[in-house]
Amino acid sequence: MIDMLNEFKRVREQMDKLSKAMIIDPLNDDFFEVFTKKRVELIRTIMDDQPKSIRALSIKVERDIKNVFDDLKLLHNFNIVEFEKNGKCKQPVVKKKTIIFNFSGGELNE
Repeated sequence: MIDMLNEFKRVREQMDKLSKAMIIDPLNDDFFEVFTKKRVELIRTIMDDQPKSIRALSIKVERDIKNVFDDLKLLHNFNIVEFEKNGKCKQPVVKKKTIIFNFSGGELNE
């Protein structure tokens, strides 16, 4: 019974991870538009430092707030980042914690 319970917990943890994952086709042209060095830096900084606002994030990465906001909007449009209300500020939060690369161009199980 304990083994079955542990297996259930393991499967549930995997499902939680997959619910926070996104599947990307890196052969798609959009991939290189979305995942630039500066945008990946934003994602990492949000995950590591959890800045309380877009302004705090722009200060941390030493970039203009307008450019950071534009990048965050694009990441939001691709369901990678979301914004949570934090007082009067919008706090950027990484929505997808895992990225699965699909090189097959079709079904995942091919």
